[in-house]
Amino acid sequence: MVSVITSVISFGLPLSTKCILCPERDANSGIECPRRPGMYGNYVNFYFGKDKDYNNLATIFFNTQDDTTRNLFSAKTIHEYSAQSLLTFLVMFYSLAVVTFGTAVAAGQFVPGIMIGSTNGRLVGMFVVSFYRRLNIEEGTYALSGAASFLWGSMRMTVSLCVIMVEITNNLKLLPLIMLVLLISKAVGDAFYEGLYEEQSRLSGIPFLESRAKYQMRNMIVNEACRFD
Repeated sequence: MVSVITSVISFGLPLSTKCILCPERDANSGIECPRRPGMYGNYVNFYFGKDKDYNNLATIFFNTQDDTTRNLFSAKTIHEYSAQSLLTFLVMFYSLAVVTFGTAVAAGQFVPGIMIGSTNGRLVGMFVVSFYRRLNIEEGTYALSGAASFLWGSMRMTVSLCVIMVEITNNLKLLPLIMLVLLISKAVGDAFYEGLYEEQSRLSGIPFLESRAKYQMRNMIVNEACRFD
């Protein structure tokens, strides 16, 4: 049932949106708009509209998660997505991710977390660009910051996540920004609840050993902690 609902939403939402005229082609980018059938990347035509039109919501739904994340992170794509399409995708993808993660199916939240965070960050970047009216602000940098903050705020991964985000960007200049974002998101997350996997283990009734012993246990001995009949 979850699979059927996901398929209907993923196909129906792009079908209900209008196509957008392709931007002016950059010969140095090597990106075709609309893209040819059977290929991945940017600018999905979705089998309707004119030859020079594409569907930005279908570009998010009908790409692999790797290509969608790469498109959201990419620079010089300020006019590729609309705020309405990103908001629609964020609400639906977040809802589907929550429902799917709660089922008894082997499904993780790492890649969906990147998708959710990068979409949210891209929306913030679009708001900043429109508010300050400066087209030289890269929305992809906000998408990267959003993905890092969402992952660390929900999963509480430490150094490994910082390394992963730097490897994704292949740009060491973004390391101070990523570290700052991760520290802030972890502090905010710790103020409200524990990590996502810890909460899921507790809800499932799985015995979970805390990473640090409680303060009362520091002065306890074995006879006090265990009962010997």
